Amino acid sequence: MRNLLLLCLWAYASVVSGQDFILKKLDASINTDTFDEIAPCISGDGQRLFYTRTGYPDFNQTLIEFNQDLSVILPKIKYDQRLREIYSLLGDRPGGKIYDSDFNQDIWEARWDGNNFVTKTHPDYPLNNALPNSVSSFGANDQTLVVINQFVEGGGMTKGFSTVKEKLDGTWDFPTPLPINNYHNSGEDVNLTMSNDGKVIILSMEREDGMGQSDLFISFKQRNGNWSRPENMGSGVNSPWRETTPHLSTDGRSLYYASNRGYTTSGGSDIYVQERLGEGWNNWSAPRRFKAPVNSNAHDSHPYFNAATGHLYFSSTRDGSSDIFMIQIREPKTTSDSEPMAAIVSQTKKAALLNPRKVKSNKPKKQIESLATAHPIIKTPASVGKKIDLNPILFRQSTAEILSRSYFEIERVADYLKRHPYVKIRITGHTDNQGDTNQLYVLSRDRALEVMRSLAKLGDIDTDRMQAVGHGGDLSVASNRTEKGRKKNRRVEIEIIETGISAKEAAGKVGIR
Repeated sequence: MRNLLLLCLWAYASVVSGQDFILKKLDASINTDTFDEIAPCISGDGQRLFYTRTGYPDFNQTLIEFNQDLSVILPKIKYDQRLREIYSLLGDRPGGKIYDSDFNQDIWEARWDGNNFVTKTHPDYPLNNALPNSVSSFGANDQTLVVINQFVEGGGMTKGFSTVKEKLDGTWDFPTPLPINNYHNSGEDVNLTMSNDGKVIILSMEREDGMGQSDLFISFKQRNGNWSRPENMGSGVNSPWRETTPHLSTDGRSLYYASNRGYTTSGGSDIYVQERLGEGWNNWSAPRRFKAPVNSNAHDSHPYFNAATGHLYFSSTRDGSSDIFMIQIREPKTTSDSEPMAAIVSQTKKAALLNPRKVKSNKPKKQIESLATAHPIIKTPASVGKKIDLNPILFRQSTAEILSRSYFEIERVADYLKRHPYVKIRITGHTDNQGDTNQLYVLSRDRALEVMRSLAKLGDIDTDRMQAVGHGGDLSVASNRTEKGRKKNRRVEIEIIETGISAKEAAGKVGIR
């Protein structure tokens, strides 16, 4: 029996005809040899690109204090001294030229010329100033941006996010604070993505209810205009490592982000994608990591998928400084935004861009959908001591051979473990009390081991995440006097024994990208 999850993934996979999946570095007017270009944000029609450039000498020097612009009223040496003091308060190290600071971040805009993006404008104040400026996401429309930090018109800045609207003449209103209940972030690296309808935001933050480092949190817009307390998205998305730079697709079905899971010393990160299962926001498919040429041995992050063109944009340090790249991963979108996002395409006659592999099915789509309905995903909370809610796993009588009709249950468990990649389990085999006690122990253990082997083989689950034990007929749940009771006693149980780690929160800082 083929893996149900992979069959369903294949059912909505698409192949881009004639595409060679060539990675393209954006125009030289965008990418520089020595400065970092990060955080690409693409308008819905694919015609406008906002990005962030760090440490550039030609930055917007507007610095407002007490309703006065210090860049105008102070001599350059006094201005530089004051700006260095501010950067030092934000956490910058002293020394070097003032514009070399990581806190010198400006927003730039490029336009599509039919073949590439070309930088057209360096927006003026109030979209840019001498403090950290970066676009995190488009808002509910292409005339609204979500930017990092909150600003005061008379001067000053606090941590958080703001929205800013474009005027008819192409200039920008002053940023308006985005009110998020109980917002606090102990890390300085902040990111956010807003859904296309303006009702959901997903944030990357580091705080006490995280799993180890920076995690992804979700928040919902409330009737009063505020946003709900950010809730950790759980081990189905997060890991004990860093999850950053989230991007939610236009249809709200796919979540792209970067994570350094698997990088223990190099400090790099890779780009991942997960699909939302159902209409809620709690269940996601297993994380899938892009293969080369998207990911590399360098730091790859800030993914942004544009459905109109089928291009994935991201930043990477593979050429030294950080640059912005693009690659077409699916056909341009020609239907409504309500269409479910197709699975990321594999190259024609080449290795797939994503893990895991896709399996071709001869089953018609309706049959695959009915199988998915008959075998819904497991929703057991990822909590230590919880037994995973599953249907009986059946074996051939007096053997450890799993009956073919029970492989769907193995696949459901594998899918659960992929959605919760830091959950560890104990698989326990039980029998009735009919037979030799020692043989019953062996049989129960062998059945637990066979379930573990099947999860490893069919679902690519690491055996380090699983234990297998057998208790024979010692732990009955029903009477062994009747066949009905003995049938209940012949069972396999799966218990969660580990879910991950927690982190303590340090002092918060104003955000930079």
